[in-house]
Amino acid sequence: MLCFFFEPLCFFAERSALDLSDDPAARARVAVLLGVAHCLAGQAAEAVAVLAEGRADLGGRDPDALAELEAVGLTVATYMRDGGMPDRERFAALEPLTHGGSWGARALAAMLAATAAHTGMGTARVTGLLDRALDGPIL
Repeated sequence: MLCFFFEPLCFFAERSALDLSDDPAARARVAVLLGVAHCLAGQAAEAVAVLAEGRADLGGRDPDALAELEAVGLTVATYMRDGGMPDRERFAALEPLTHGGSWGARALAAMLAATAAHTGMGTARVTGLLDRALDGPIL
């Protein structure tokens, strides 16, 4: 992963990693790793694109993998210049993914809790999401 910081062409080689598996959940995990790497390298637009590709490829086949993609996508969008808080409709669509027991579900609950707090959705909703986010060994 360090090559990303020294050689932008590494991204092209790494993108081919998405083609190494036919398993949508495995491809989603690769998209998460690539999205984070692009974000850390200052390439937020490419991070958003690879995460969107992962979401489209996954569809609704694996809620835990989708929750992880969404959590990382919200994190990337939060640090982009244009922001990226989901509107209430998108928020409502993402919230069911926070009920899983995976790290992705808990991370998404944490990101949505911050969104709920920043957009005045009320303390009950914020604390409910925080409780889900903190219900596990690692966040």
